[in-house]
Amino acid sequence: MKKTVKDAANIIEDEAEKSQQELNLILANKKFHPKQEFVMCFPEELSSIIDTAGLNLTDVKVLVRYTKYMEYGNQISISQQDIADDLKMQRSNVSRSVAHLVKAGIFQKKGRSLFMNPEIFVKGRLDNLKPHAKK
Repeated sequence: MKKTVKDAANIIEDEAEKSQQELNLILANKKFHPKQEFVMCFPEELSSIIDTAGLNLTDVKVLVRYTKYMEYGNQISISQQDIADDLKMQRSNVSRSVAHLVKAGIFQKKGRSLFMNPEIFVKGRLDNLKPHAKK
């Protein structure tokens, strides 16, 4: 019997319910390619930081744009000017937002390098995901 995507989703939901784990499952009509990159966000941590750090809309726009350019290992290797150009805003506004994001703990500085906090964002590729082994 051929399983459909919805059948698979139902199985996953049943397993999550049995283990009493919260599950957010998104089914898309788009075909994903194995080498396609993604950025995963842990929304509870991000929401908590946004609320406590008092980030503004510009800070959030800058953050979202940086996720587009983050590399594996969460390193950010793009200039503030390039982000400003992408968002059609002044570099000084991007610089101010980056300072807020560092202070909030969303960005982390290591020497001269800038990284996304891996407890909030993780970058990966679909072909690097390994299926869970059956027990």
